[in-house]
Amino acid sequence: MGKIPGPPVLAIGIGIAAASRGWARAALTLAAAFNLTWILMPVGLLNQQTDNVSVAFVMTGVILVGSGILIAVFNISEALRALLRRANRGAGRPVLKTAVSYPMDKRFRTGMTVAMFALILFMVTLISMLQGLQASSLESFVQQQSGGYDVIAYTTTYSEIPNFRESLRANFSEALFSGGYNGTSSASVMPAKVEAIGGNRSYDYTLWGVDNFLIQTNQYGFTSFLPSYVNESSGQREPLTTRDQVWLSLRYNHTLAIVDRTAAGPNQFVPDESRLRLTPGDQIRAYDFAGRSVNLTIVGVLAQALQFTSGVFVDQSVVRTVFPPAERYTAYFFQMAAGIDIAAFRADLERVYFAYGLQTIDIREAIGEEFDSSQQVLTLMQAYLGIGILVGIAGLAVITLRAVVERRTQIGALRAIGFTQRMVLATFLGEIALIAVLGIGIGVALGIVLAYKIYVVYFADIVVFSVPWPNLALIIGLTAVAAVGATAQPAIRASRIPPAEALRYIE
Repeated sequence: MGKIPGPPVLAIGIGIAAASRGWARAALTLAAAFNLTWILMPVGLLNQQTDNVSVAFVMTGVILVGSGILIAVFNISEALRALLRRANRGAGRPVLKTAVSYPMDKRFRTGMTVAMFALILFMVTLISMLQGLQASSLESFVQQQSGGYDVIAYTTTYSEIPNFRESLRANFSEALFSGGYNGTSSASVMPAKVEAIGGNRSYDYTLWGVDNFLIQTNQYGFTSFLPSYVNESSGQREPLTTRDQVWLSLRYNHTLAIVDRTAAGPNQFVPDESRLRLTPGDQIRAYDFAGRSVNLTIVGVLAQALQFTSGVFVDQSVVRTVFPPAERYTAYFFQMAAGIDIAAFRADLERVYFAYGLQTIDIREAIGEEFDSSQQVLTLMQAYLGIGILVGIAGLAVITLRAVVERRTQIGALRAIGFTQRMVLATFLGEIALIAVLGIGIGVALGIVLAYKIYVVYFADIVVFSVPWPNLALIIGLTAVAAVGATAQPAIRASRIPPAEALRYIE
Protein backbone atom coordinates (compact mmCIF):
# COMPACT_ATOMS: atom_id res chain seq x y z
CA MET A 1 0.00 0.00 0.00
CA GLY A 2 2.92 2.33 0.67
CA LYS A 3 3.77 2.48 -3.04
CA ILE A 4 0.70 4.61 -3.71
CA PRO A 5 0.97 7.47 -1.15
CA GLY A 6 4.68 7.25 -0.24
CA PRO A 7 6.44 8.96 -3.18
CA PRO A 8 3.62 11.56 -3.68
CA VAL A 9 3.75 12.57 0.01
CA LEU A 10 7.55 12.84 -0.20
CA ALA A 11 7.27 14.96 -3.36
CA ILE A 12 4.78 17.35 -1.74
CA GLY A 13 7.00 17.59 1.34
CA ILE A 14 9.98 18.56 -0.79
CA GLY A 15 7.79 21.01 -2.67
CA ILE A 16 6.65 22.69 0.55
CA ALA A 17 10.24 22.93 1.76
CA ALA A 18 11.24 24.57 -1.53
CA ALA A 19 8.21 26.87 -1.34
CA SER A 20 9.45 28.20 2.00
CA ARG A 21 12.52 29.47 0.12
CA GLY A 22 10.43 31.38 -2.39
CA TRP A 23 10.06 28.78 -5.14
CA ALA A 24 6.43 27.89 -4.44
CA ARG A 25 5.07 27.88 -7.97
CA ALA A 26 7.84 25.86 -9.60
CA ALA A 27 8.32 23.44 -6.70
CA LEU A 28 4.67 22.57 -6.08
CA THR A 29 3.94 22.37 -9.82
CA LEU A 30 6.76 19.88 -10.30
CA ALA A 31 5.66 17.91 -7.22
CA ALA A 32 2.05 17.74 -8.47
CA ALA A 33 3.19 16.73 -11.98
CA PHE A 34 5.31 13.96 -10.46
CA ASN A 35 2.33 12.74 -8.45
CA LEU A 36 0.11 12.55 -11.52
CA THR A 37 2.81 10.67 -13.42
CA TRP A 38 3.40 8.29 -10.50
CA ILE A 39 -0.26 7.35 -10.10
CA LEU A 40 -1.08 7.11 -13.81
CA MET A 41 2.09 5.42 -15.08
CA PRO A 42 1.51 1.93 -16.56
CA VAL A 43 2.99 0.11 -13.57
CA GLY A 44 1.01 -1.82 -10.98
CA LEU A 45 1.24 -0.02 -7.62
CA LEU A 46 -1.46 -2.16 -5.99
CA ASN A 47 -0.92 -5.65 -4.62
CA GLN A 48 -4.38 -7.20 -4.85
CA GLN A 49 -3.32 -10.06 -2.61
CA THR A 50 -2.50 -7.89 0.41
CA ASP A 51 -3.64 -4.29 -0.13
CA ASN A 52 -7.06 -2.92 0.75
CA VAL A 53 -8.54 -2.00 -2.63
CA SER A 54 -11.09 0.46 -1.19
CA VAL A 55 -8.48 2.43 0.76
CA ALA A 56 -6.15 2.44 -2.24
CA PHE A 57 -8.94 3.75 -4.45
CA VAL A 58 -9.67 6.66 -2.07
CA MET A 59 -5.97 7.54 -1.77
CA THR A 60 -5.56 7.47 -5.54
CA GLY A 61 -8.51 9.81 -6.06
CA VAL A 62 -7.31 12.30 -3.43
CA ILE A 63 -3.76 12.34 -4.82
CA LEU A 64 -4.92 12.79 -8.42
CA VAL A 65 -7.43 15.56 -7.71
CA GLY A 66 -5.18 17.33 -5.21
CA SER A 67 -2.29 17.32 -7.68
CA GLY A 68 -4.50 18.59 -10.48
CA ILE A 69 -5.72 21.45 -8.29
CA LEU A 70 -2.17 22.44 -7.31
CA ILE A 71 -1.11 22.63 -10.95
CA ALA A 72 -4.20 24.69 -11.85
CA VAL A 73 -4.04 27.11 -8.92
CA PHE A 74 -0.35 27.89 -9.36
CA ASN A 75 -0.35 28.14 -13.15
CA ILE A 76 -3.75 29.29 -14.37
CA SER A 77 -2.95 32.95 -13.65
CA GLU A 78 0.20 32.79 -15.78
CA ALA A 79 -1.68 31.04 -18.58
CA LEU A 80 -4.48 33.61 -18.51
CA ARG A 81 -2.05 36.54 -18.37
CA ALA A 82 -0.33 35.19 -21.46
CA LEU A 83 -3.71 34.88 -23.12
CA LEU A 84 -4.67 38.43 -22.13
CA ARG A 85 -1.42 39.83 -23.53
CA ARG A 86 -2.38 38.35 -26.89
CA ALA A 87 -5.98 39.58 -26.68
CA ASN A 88 -7.12 42.82 -28.29
CA ARG A 89 -7.56 45.79 -26.04
CA GLY A 90 -11.22 46.52 -25.32
CA ALA A 91 -13.88 46.45 -22.66
CA GLY A 92 -13.48 42.70 -22.21
CA ARG A 93 -9.81 42.81 -21.25
CA PRO A 94 -10.09 44.74 -17.95
CA VAL A 95 -13.07 42.58 -16.99
CA LEU A 96 -11.12 39.38 -17.56
CA LYS A 97 -8.03 40.72 -15.83
CA THR A 98 -10.03 41.75 -12.77
CA ALA A 99 -12.01 38.48 -12.73
CA VAL A 100 -8.78 36.44 -12.64
CA SER A 101 -6.85 38.57 -10.15
CA TYR A 102 -8.99 37.93 -7.05
CA PRO A 103 -9.17 34.10 -7.24
CA MET A 104 -5.45 33.89 -7.98
CA ASP A 105 -4.65 36.23 -5.11
CA LYS A 106 -6.63 34.00 -2.71
CA ARG A 107 -5.12 30.72 -3.81
CA PHE A 108 -6.01 28.65 -0.75
CA ARG A 109 -9.65 29.71 -0.85
CA THR A 110 -9.77 29.13 -4.60
CA GLY A 111 -8.13 25.72 -4.23
CA MET A 112 -10.62 24.59 -1.57
CA THR A 113 -13.56 25.83 -3.63
CA VAL A 114 -12.30 24.10 -6.76
CA ALA A 115 -11.71 20.93 -4.70
CA MET A 116 -15.41 20.80 -3.76
CA PHE A 117 -16.34 20.51 -7.41
CA ALA A 118 -13.36 18.50 -8.61
CA LEU A 119 -13.62 15.68 -6.06
CA ILE A 120 -17.34 15.19 -6.60
CA LEU A 121 -17.15 15.47 -10.40
CA PHE A 122 -14.18 13.08 -10.33
CA MET A 123 -16.28 10.45 -8.54
CA VAL A 124 -19.37 11.05 -10.67
CA THR A 125 -17.32 10.76 -13.87
CA LEU A 126 -15.54 7.63 -12.68
CA ILE A 127 -18.82 5.96 -11.71
CA SER A 128 -20.39 6.89 -15.05
CA MET A 129 -17.39 5.43 -16.85
CA LEU A 130 -17.53 2.21 -14.81
CA GLN A 131 -21.26 1.90 -15.47
CA GLY A 132 -20.61 2.24 -19.18
CA LEU A 133 -17.77 -0.29 -19.12
CA GLN A 134 -19.85 -2.80 -17.18
CA ALA A 135 -22.82 -2.38 -19.49
CA SER A 136 -20.62 -2.74 -22.57
CA SER A 137 -18.92 -5.84 -21.17
CA LEU A 138 -22.15 -7.65 -20.24
CA GLU A 139 -22.31 -9.81 -23.37
CA SER A 140 -18.64 -10.79 -23.21
CA PHE A 141 -18.90 -11.34 -19.47
CA VAL A 142 -21.92 -13.64 -19.88
CA GLN A 143 -20.07 -15.72 -22.46
CA GLN A 144 -16.99 -15.92 -20.25
CA GLN A 145 -18.79 -16.70 -17.01
CA SER A 146 -21.36 -19.14 -18.42
CA GLY A 147 -18.74 -21.53 -19.76
CA GLY A 148 -20.92 -22.16 -22.79
CA TYR A 149 -23.94 -23.31 -20.74
CA ASP A 150 -27.36 -21.72 -20.83
CA VAL A 151 -29.25 -23.50 -18.04
CA ILE A 152 -28.17 -25.06 -14.77
CA ALA A 153 -30.51 -27.36 -12.84
CA TYR A 154 -29.99 -28.87 -9.40
CA THR A 155 -31.81 -31.19 -7.07
CA THR A 156 -32.98 -29.65 -3.82
CA THR A 157 -32.44 -32.88 -1.89
CA TYR A 158 -29.28 -34.91 -1.37
CA SER A 159 -29.99 -37.34 -4.18
CA GLU A 160 -29.39 -38.06 -7.84
CA ILE A 161 -31.99 -38.49 -10.54
CA PRO A 162 -31.77 -42.21 -11.52
CA ASN A 163 -31.08 -42.96 -15.19
CA PHE A 164 -31.06 -39.26 -15.94
CA ARG A 165 -29.77 -39.48 -19.50
CA GLU A 166 -32.27 -42.18 -20.45
CA SER A 167 -35.19 -40.16 -19.08
CA LEU A 168 -33.83 -37.01 -20.78
CA ARG A 169 -33.87 -38.80 -24.13
CA ALA A 170 -37.40 -40.04 -23.48
CA ASN A 171 -38.80 -36.58 -22.67
CA PHE A 172 -36.75 -34.08 -24.67
CA SER A 173 -35.69 -33.83 -28.30
CA GLU A 174 -31.98 -33.98 -29.09
CA ALA A 175 -32.44 -30.89 -31.27
CA LEU A 176 -32.93 -28.78 -28.13
CA PHE A 177 -29.27 -29.11 -27.17
CA SER A 178 -26.14 -27.76 -28.78
CA GLY A 179 -24.16 -30.85 -29.74
CA GLY A 180 -27.10 -33.14 -29.03
CA TYR A 181 -27.37 -34.99 -25.75
CA ASN A 182 -23.62 -34.56 -25.28
CA GLY A 183 -24.46 -30.91 -24.58
CA THR A 184 -25.73 -31.94 -21.16
CA SER A 185 -23.41 -32.54 -18.21
CA SER A 186 -23.71 -33.29 -14.51
CA ALA A 187 -21.75 -32.77 -11.31
CA SER A 188 -21.95 -34.28 -7.84
CA VAL A 189 -21.99 -31.31 -5.50
CA MET A 190 -21.50 -31.11 -1.74
CA PRO A 191 -20.58 -28.57 0.93
CA ALA A 192 -17.13 -29.16 2.37
CA LYS A 193 -14.41 -27.64 4.49
CA VAL A 194 -11.20 -26.78 2.68
CA GLU A 195 -7.85 -25.89 4.19
CA ALA A 196 -4.39 -25.40 2.76
CA ILE A 197 -1.95 -28.12 3.74
CA GLY A 198 0.16 -26.61 6.50
CA GLY A 199 -2.39 -23.86 7.13
CA ASN A 200 -4.32 -23.29 10.34
CA ARG A 201 -7.65 -22.07 8.99
CA SER A 202 -10.50 -23.84 7.20
CA TYR A 203 -12.96 -22.33 4.74
CA ASP A 204 -16.48 -23.25 3.67
CA TYR A 205 -16.39 -24.36 0.04
CA THR A 206 -18.47 -26.21 -2.51
CA LEU A 207 -16.87 -29.40 -3.82
CA TRP A 208 -17.84 -30.16 -7.43
CA GLY A 209 -17.31 -33.66 -8.84
CA VAL A 210 -17.67 -33.08 -12.59
CA ASP A 211 -18.44 -35.79 -15.12
CA ASN A 212 -16.62 -36.46 -18.39
CA PHE A 213 -19.20 -34.55 -20.43
CA LEU A 214 -18.60 -31.36 -18.43
CA ILE A 215 -14.83 -31.86 -18.60
CA GLN A 216 -14.96 -32.14 -22.39
CA THR A 217 -17.61 -29.56 -23.29
CA ASN A 218 -17.25 -26.65 -20.85
CA GLN A 219 -15.61 -23.42 -21.97
CA TYR A 220 -14.38 -22.12 -18.61
CA GLY A 221 -10.94 -20.56 -18.83
CA PHE A 222 -8.08 -20.07 -16.37
CA THR A 223 -6.07 -17.24 -14.92
CA SER A 224 -3.16 -19.62 -14.27
CA PHE A 225 -2.33 -23.34 -14.29
CA LEU A 226 0.57 -25.77 -13.86
CA PRO A 227 2.92 -26.34 -16.82
CA SER A 228 2.57 -30.15 -16.57
CA TYR A 229 1.08 -33.02 -14.57
CA VAL A 230 1.57 -36.77 -14.07
CA ASN A 231 -0.89 -39.01 -15.90
CA GLU A 232 -1.78 -41.75 -13.38
CA SER A 233 -2.75 -44.26 -16.08
CA SER A 234 0.57 -44.01 -17.95
CA GLY A 235 2.86 -42.71 -15.24
CA GLN A 236 4.20 -40.13 -17.70
CA ARG A 237 4.47 -36.40 -17.11
CA GLU A 238 2.45 -34.57 -19.74
CA PRO A 239 2.52 -30.85 -20.63
CA LEU A 240 -0.40 -28.50 -20.00
CA THR A 241 -0.62 -25.76 -22.61
CA THR A 242 -4.33 -25.32 -23.26
CA ARG A 243 -7.53 -24.91 -21.30
CA ASP A 244 -8.84 -28.28 -22.55
CA GLN A 245 -5.74 -30.11 -21.35
CA VAL A 246 -6.09 -28.64 -17.86
CA TRP A 247 -9.67 -29.88 -17.57
CA LEU A 248 -8.75 -33.32 -18.94
CA SER A 249 -6.01 -33.63 -16.30
CA LEU A 250 -8.77 -34.13 -13.71
CA ARG A 251 -9.81 -37.33 -15.48
CA TYR A 252 -6.28 -38.75 -15.69
CA ASN A 253 -5.06 -37.72 -12.24
CA HIS A 254 -7.60 -37.90 -9.41
CA THR A 255 -5.36 -36.01 -6.98
CA LEU A 256 -5.71 -32.80 -9.01
CA ALA A 257 -8.28 -30.05 -8.47
CA ILE A 258 -9.31 -26.73 -10.00
CA VAL A 259 -10.33 -23.78 -7.81
CA ASP A 260 -12.46 -20.73 -8.62
CA ARG A 261 -11.24 -17.16 -9.22
CA THR A 262 -11.60 -16.01 -5.60
CA ALA A 263 -8.48 -17.99 -4.67
CA ALA A 264 -6.38 -15.64 -6.82
CA GLY A 265 -7.34 -12.55 -4.78
CA PRO A 266 -9.99 -9.81 -5.04
CA ASN A 267 -10.90 -8.27 -8.38
CA GLN A 268 -13.66 -6.06 -9.80
CA PHE A 269 -16.21 -8.86 -9.45
CA VAL A 270 -14.82 -10.58 -6.32
CA PRO A 271 -13.96 -7.92 -3.70
CA ASP A 272 -13.90 -10.23 -0.66
CA GLU A 273 -10.37 -10.27 0.76
CA SER A 274 -10.92 -12.86 3.52
CA ARG A 275 -10.94 -15.90 1.24
CA LEU A 276 -8.59 -18.82 0.81
CA ARG A 277 -5.59 -17.83 -1.30
CA LEU A 278 -4.15 -20.51 -3.61
CA THR A 279 -1.88 -20.76 -6.61
CA PRO A 280 -1.27 -23.71 -8.97
CA GLY A 281 0.82 -26.32 -7.19
CA ASP A 282 -0.56 -25.63 -3.71
CA GLN A 283 -1.98 -28.57 -1.79
CA ILE A 284 -5.32 -28.55 0.03
CA ARG A 285 -7.41 -30.93 2.10
CA ALA A 286 -11.18 -31.16 1.58
CA TYR A 287 -13.21 -32.87 4.30
CA ASP A 288 -16.78 -33.30 5.52
CA PHE A 289 -18.32 -33.00 8.99
CA ALA A 290 -17.53 -36.68 9.72
CA GLY A 291 -13.83 -36.22 9.03
CA ARG A 292 -13.73 -38.02 5.66
CA SER A 293 -11.14 -36.20 3.60
CA VAL A 294 -9.14 -36.12 0.38
CA ASN A 295 -5.83 -34.37 -0.31
CA LEU A 296 -5.65 -32.49 -3.60
CA THR A 297 -3.14 -30.45 -5.61
CA ILE A 298 -4.33 -27.30 -7.38
CA VAL A 299 -3.69 -27.65 -11.11
CA GLY A 300 -5.42 -24.44 -12.20
CA VAL A 301 -7.28 -21.31 -11.05
CA LEU A 302 -10.46 -20.45 -12.95
CA ALA A 303 -11.18 -17.06 -14.47
CA GLN A 304 -14.76 -17.31 -13.12
CA ALA A 305 -16.21 -17.06 -9.62
CA LEU A 306 -19.99 -16.74 -9.78
CA GLN A 307 -22.56 -18.77 -7.85
CA PHE A 308 -22.46 -21.71 -10.25
CA THR A 309 -18.66 -21.72 -10.70
CA SER A 310 -17.61 -21.12 -7.11
CA GLY A 311 -15.72 -23.89 -5.33
CA VAL A 312 -13.22 -26.69 -5.89
CA PHE A 313 -13.61 -28.91 -8.96
CA VAL A 314 -12.43 -32.54 -9.10
CA ASP A 315 -13.28 -35.62 -11.13
CA GLN A 316 -16.73 -37.00 -10.27
CA SER A 317 -15.28 -40.34 -9.14
CA VAL A 318 -13.35 -38.58 -6.35
CA VAL A 319 -16.51 -37.23 -4.73
CA ARG A 320 -18.43 -40.46 -5.22
CA THR A 321 -15.61 -42.62 -3.83
CA VAL A 322 -14.70 -40.59 -0.75
CA PHE A 323 -18.04 -39.15 0.35
CA PRO A 324 -21.39 -40.93 0.84
CA PRO A 325 -24.46 -40.23 -1.34
CA ALA A 326 -26.31 -38.72 1.62
CA GLU A 327 -23.93 -35.73 1.61
CA ARG A 328 -24.16 -34.74 -2.02
CA TYR A 329 -26.72 -33.48 -4.47
CA THR A 330 -26.55 -33.22 -8.25
CA ALA A 331 -26.29 -30.30 -10.64
CA TYR A 332 -27.00 -30.54 -14.37
CA PHE A 333 -25.61 -28.24 -17.07
CA PHE A 334 -27.32 -27.70 -20.44
CA GLN A 335 -25.93 -26.14 -23.62
CA MET A 336 -28.98 -25.09 -25.62
CA ALA A 337 -29.24 -24.87 -29.39
CA ALA A 338 -29.68 -21.44 -30.99
CA GLY A 339 -33.21 -20.06 -30.94
CA ILE A 340 -34.53 -22.32 -28.16
CA ASP A 341 -37.02 -20.78 -25.73
CA ILE A 342 -35.07 -21.03 -22.48
CA ALA A 343 -38.05 -20.19 -20.25
CA ALA A 344 -40.20 -22.92 -21.83
CA PHE A 345 -37.40 -25.48 -21.54
CA ARG A 346 -36.90 -24.66 -17.86
CA ALA A 347 -40.64 -25.04 -17.19
CA ASP A 348 -40.72 -28.43 -18.96
CA LEU A 349 -37.60 -29.61 -17.12
CA GLU A 350 -39.01 -28.71 -13.71
CA ARG A 351 -42.31 -30.37 -14.61
CA VAL A 352 -40.74 -33.65 -15.76
CA TYR A 353 -38.46 -33.90 -12.70
CA PHE A 354 -40.87 -32.40 -10.20
CA ALA A 355 -40.63 -35.50 -7.99
CA TYR A 356 -36.93 -34.79 -7.43
CA GLY A 357 -37.48 -31.12 -6.60
CA LEU A 358 -35.42 -29.97 -9.60
CA GLN A 359 -34.79 -26.21 -9.73
CA THR A 360 -33.39 -24.41 -12.76
CA ILE A 361 -31.34 -21.25 -13.35
CA ASP A 362 -31.14 -19.24 -16.56
CA ILE A 363 -27.45 -18.30 -16.49
CA ARG A 364 -27.83 -15.20 -18.67
CA GLU A 365 -30.74 -14.02 -16.53
CA ALA A 366 -28.84 -14.67 -13.29
CA ILE A 367 -25.77 -12.76 -14.47
CA GLY A 368 -27.99 -9.95 -15.76
CA GLU A 369 -29.64 -9.65 -12.35
CA GLU A 370 -26.25 -9.37 -10.66
CA PHE A 371 -25.26 -6.69 -13.16
CA ASP A 372 -28.52 -4.84 -12.60
CA SER A 373 -27.88 -4.84 -8.85
CA SER A 374 -24.39 -3.47 -9.41
CA GLN A 375 -25.71 -0.77 -11.74
CA GLN A 376 -28.37 0.22 -9.20
CA VAL A 377 -25.75 0.60 -6.47
CA LEU A 378 -23.62 2.79 -8.73
CA THR A 379 -26.67 4.87 -9.67
CA LEU A 380 -27.48 5.34 -5.98
CA MET A 381 -23.91 6.49 -5.37
CA GLN A 382 -24.27 8.98 -8.20
CA ALA A 383 -27.47 10.30 -6.60
CA TYR A 384 -25.71 10.87 -3.28
CA LEU A 385 -22.81 12.55 -5.07
CA GLY A 386 -25.37 14.72 -6.85
CA ILE A 387 -26.47 15.92 -3.44
CA GLY A 388 -22.82 16.69 -2.77
CA ILE A 389 -22.70 18.80 -5.93
CA LEU A 390 -25.70 20.77 -4.71
CA VAL A 391 -23.95 21.36 -1.38
CA GLY A 392 -20.84 22.52 -3.27
CA ILE A 393 -22.92 24.90 -5.39
CA ALA A 394 -24.57 26.27 -2.26
CA GLY A 395 -21.11 26.77 -0.76
CA LEU A 396 -20.01 28.63 -3.87
CA ALA A 397 -23.07 30.89 -3.55
CA VAL A 398 -22.17 31.65 0.08
CA ILE A 399 -18.56 32.38 -0.89
CA THR A 400 -19.71 34.71 -3.65
CA LEU A 401 -22.07 36.50 -1.28
CA ARG A 402 -19.24 36.89 1.23
CA ALA A 403 -16.93 38.17 -1.52
CA VAL A 404 -19.47 40.86 -2.41
CA VAL A 405 -19.54 42.04 1.21
CA GLU A 406 -15.74 41.96 1.54
CA ARG A 407 -15.16 43.82 -1.71
CA ARG A 408 -17.72 46.60 -1.55
CA THR A 409 -14.94 49.18 -1.41
CA GLN A 410 -13.22 47.54 -4.38
CA ILE A 411 -16.52 47.54 -6.26
CA GLY A 412 -16.91 51.25 -5.55
CA ALA A 413 -13.37 51.91 -6.81
CA LEU A 414 -14.07 49.96 -10.00
CA ARG A 415 -17.26 51.91 -10.61
CA ALA A 416 -15.43 55.17 -9.91
CA ILE A 417 -12.77 54.47 -12.54
CA GLY A 418 -15.36 53.68 -15.20
CA PHE A 419 -16.61 50.13 -14.76
CA THR A 420 -20.26 49.90 -15.71
CA GLN A 421 -22.82 47.74 -13.92
CA ARG A 422 -22.53 45.21 -16.73
CA MET A 423 -18.74 45.06 -16.38
CA VAL A 424 -18.96 44.50 -12.59
CA LEU A 425 -21.51 41.77 -13.17
CA ALA A 426 -19.29 40.18 -15.82
CA THR A 427 -16.32 40.32 -13.41
CA PHE A 428 -18.10 38.32 -10.72
CA LEU A 429 -19.60 35.89 -13.20
CA GLY A 430 -16.13 35.44 -14.71
CA GLU A 431 -14.73 34.51 -11.28
CA ILE A 432 -17.53 31.99 -10.78
CA ALA A 433 -17.02 30.56 -14.27
CA LEU A 434 -13.28 30.22 -13.68
CA ILE A 435 -13.80 28.21 -10.49
CA ALA A 436 -16.53 26.08 -12.07
CA VAL A 437 -14.48 25.38 -15.19
CA LEU A 438 -11.41 24.41 -13.15
CA GLY A 439 -13.40 22.13 -10.84
CA ILE A 440 -15.39 20.49 -13.61
CA GLY A 441 -12.40 20.19 -15.95
CA ILE A 442 -10.06 18.67 -13.35
CA GLY A 443 -12.68 16.27 -12.00
CA VAL A 444 -13.94 15.04 -15.38
CA ALA A 445 -10.51 14.78 -17.03
CA LEU A 446 -8.90 12.86 -14.18
CA GLY A 447 -12.00 10.68 -13.80
CA ILE A 448 -11.71 9.63 -17.45
CA VAL A 449 -7.97 9.01 -17.15
CA LEU A 450 -8.31 6.84 -14.03
CA ALA A 451 -11.24 4.98 -15.63
CA TYR A 452 -8.96 4.17 -18.56
CA LYS A 453 -6.36 2.75 -16.21
CA ILE A 454 -9.04 0.60 -14.54
CA TYR A 455 -10.17 -0.47 -18.01
CA VAL A 456 -6.65 -1.59 -18.94
CA VAL A 457 -6.40 -3.71 -15.79
CA TYR A 458 -9.88 -5.26 -15.66
CA PHE A 459 -11.81 -4.78 -18.91
CA ALA A 460 -9.31 -4.62 -21.79
CA ASP A 461 -9.85 -8.25 -22.83
CA ILE A 462 -13.66 -8.12 -22.85
CA VAL A 463 -14.75 -4.67 -24.07
CA VAL A 464 -13.60 -1.66 -26.13
CA PHE A 465 -12.95 1.52 -24.14
CA SER A 466 -15.50 4.26 -24.68
CA VAL A 467 -16.50 7.49 -22.95
CA PRO A 468 -20.24 8.06 -22.25
CA TRP A 469 -20.18 11.61 -23.61
CA PRO A 470 -23.97 12.16 -23.48
CA ASN A 471 -24.08 11.33 -19.75
CA LEU A 472 -21.01 13.42 -18.99
CA ALA A 473 -22.32 16.33 -21.08
CA LEU A 474 -25.58 16.25 -19.13
CA ILE A 475 -23.75 16.19 -15.78
CA ILE A 476 -21.37 18.99 -16.80
CA GLY A 477 -24.17 21.12 -18.24
CA LEU A 478 -26.41 20.79 -15.19
CA THR A 479 -23.51 21.53 -12.85
CA ALA A 480 -22.40 24.60 -14.79
CA VAL A 481 -25.93 26.01 -15.11
CA ALA A 482 -26.68 25.37 -11.44
CA ALA A 483 -23.39 27.01 -10.35
CA VAL A 484 -24.04 30.16 -12.38
CA GLY A 485 -27.71 30.23 -11.39
CA ALA A 486 -26.96 29.91 -7.65
CA THR A 487 -24.35 32.69 -7.71
CA ALA A 488 -26.05 35.06 -10.14
CA GLN A 489 -28.06 36.88 -7.45
CA PRO A 490 -25.01 37.96 -5.38
CA ALA A 491 -23.24 39.01 -8.60
CA ILE A 492 -26.25 41.08 -9.73
CA ARG A 493 -26.45 42.62 -6.27
CA ALA A 494 -22.77 43.61 -6.48
CA SER A 495 -23.25 45.27 -9.88
CA ARG A 496 -26.10 47.42 -8.57
CA ILE A 497 -24.26 48.89 -5.58
CA PRO A 498 -23.97 52.72 -6.08
CA PRO A 499 -20.31 53.84 -6.21
CA ALA A 500 -20.67 56.44 -3.44
CA GLU A 501 -22.33 53.94 -1.09
CA ALA A 502 -19.69 51.30 -1.80
CA LEU A 503 -16.81 53.72 -1.13
CA ARG A 504 -18.31 54.81 2.20
CA TYR A 505 -18.70 51.18 3.35
CA ILE A 506 -16.63 50.04 6.34
CA GLU A 507 -16.98 46.36 7.40
